[in-house]
Amino acid sequence: MAIASDYLPILYMIILGIILATTFSIIGLFLGPKLRGDAKETPFESGFLKDGMEGHRYDVKFYMTALVFLIFDV
Repeated sequence: MAIASDYLPILYMIILGIILATTFSIIGLFLGPKLRGDAKETPFESGFLKDGMEGHRYDVKFYMTALVFLIFDV
């Protein structure tokens, strides 16, 4: 039983850390800024607005080049 009692302070610190992390996360959810608007709701990808080219397919040469790079790089 002496070995188990040596680990109690570590267990207390882990529990305290979990409680603090949960508490701060919940406080952040309630007190944090809620910025919603038309600009926030529009789709945005890498600095470019959506232009209808999302579903276009890449050429097979691109995939072959990537595979050759992976094979010879690794």
